[in-house]
Amino acid sequence: MAFPLTVVLVRLMSPSSYGTYALATGVSGFLVPFAAFGLQESVAKRATEALTSEEHQGLSMVVRGATRVVVYLVVLASVTVAAVSLIMSRVSSLSPVVPAFLALAPVVLVAPLGEAAMGFIQATFQPKIPLKCGAFRSGLLLALTISLLVAGLRSAVSMAVAQSVAVVACVVVLVLWSGWAGQLRTRPERSLGSKHFMTFGVAVLANTAFFVAVSQLDVVFLGGFHGSAVAGAYAPVSGIADGIGALFAVLASYSLPAMTAARIRGKDADLLDLTRWTSRWGLVLCAPALALMAAAPGPLVHVLFGNRSAGMVLPARILAVGVTVDVLLGFNTYAILALGLSQVLVRNALVGFVVSVIACATLIPHLGAAGAAVATAVAVLAINGLASLFLWHRAQFLPWDRPLVLTAAAFVAGTGVAVLLSRLVPNDIGRLAIAATFGGIPTLIVSILAGGAADRELLVAGLNTVHRKVRLGYRGRHERLLLGPHRL
Repeated sequence: MAFPLTVVLVRLMSPSSYGTYALATGVSGFLVPFAAFGLQESVAKRATEALTSEEHQGLSMVVRGATRVVVYLVVLASVTVAAVSLIMSRVSSLSPVVPAFLALAPVVLVAPLGEAAMGFIQATFQPKIPLKCGAFRSGLLLALTISLLVAGLRSAVSMAVAQSVAVVACVVVLVLWSGWAGQLRTRPERSLGSKHFMTFGVAVLANTAFFVAVSQLDVVFLGGFHGSAVAGAYAPVSGIADGIGALFAVLASYSLPAMTAARIRGKDADLLDLTRWTSRWGLVLCAPALALMAAAPGPLVHVLFGNRSAGMVLPARILAVGVTVDVLLGFNTYAILALGLSQVLVRNALVGFVVSVIACATLIPHLGAAGAAVATAVAVLAINGLASLFLWHRAQFLPWDRPLVLTAAAFVAGTGVAVLLSRLVPNDIGRLAIAATFGGIPTLIVSILAGGAADRELLVAGLNTVHRKVRLGYRGRHERLLLGPHRL
């Protein structure tokens, strides 16, 4: 929902208004993980322990203890928002952003409660609630945004207010549906100290802060040095890279349980093989989108955003390189997490954050949007390089094998061919079709062939499963139509 809405806002808001809105959301997005302080993972861990041990009133202890931490974090977040807004008001290029940033302050303030409730939902296995809340938030945000645009209220503050209302309403619904309030009313015999949440939250916060920094710092620094108009032109292109990164995060969330299971069974070799396997197929799934950014960034930006981001061809290609590195090596970070070495992730995240800040402060003043893209790519390369080096020294693990190298080579070759062929096509849609086709299909074919019989058998099994479900679904619908619901 966020990316399609971005496309609409870029086309309907003025460049300066959208740039202001992008800067405000960038600063707010950077503060949210600090306000949440890893409460989602901490609450999920403590609540799962309480359920596993069947401790009397264990969930109530967790909820009441987490609620105290939420109150502390809300107070700290309020002070932080006030301090950041004061600092921004003293910077001439950022002072126009302050009203929109303050309009987004509720998003930061409700982050601790929303993350805590989400952790409780994960521990109690209520998967439908996040889906329902996400749909509710998207629908409400879309309705509010359309209403404001129709009414002619297209300022950054108006869009920020709409986002805040949608987020706050979603958190309220999340808390009510999760059963958090019911557990809070129960008075347990003993309490759970705040340190049980804070210690684990530090490791989660460090890793989350790095990825948020990579996603937002380039936009914030670019706006600070070159103004909101330039940031407004660059932010949508950065959003495309973030969208591909979100697909990678979904893949990683599915691979992490399998990696953890391999570790519990004591089969570290299987864990590392799975890391390379997921890297290869992650590249296959992301290849069409990456090829669009690398081979046809001009048509892609023009089709999505019009002429607003016409000068962002080079930054788009640089960001594509950074995202490709993240897809190829990013699963190494999850392998370290599966090995239970959270302190390594904290160290790597802190180093990556420092590299991101230094790169942004050094490159953006002189190179503008291209410098912002280079800073992002350098930070991604730094943290993934550290993770790969650690695995090499700790487990003698090479982050690539023959199938992965061949698949990456096929992607590079296909993308190169797409760059040459796209010059022969006069229209944007044709160029995009060539880029996606030559970037995606060769990568898929080579990955299947290089993966050997095991990959081919897995692919055939997956296709057979889909085919069987489609046939069963058709038969079920056919029988209902013939016999009627009462006969069944």
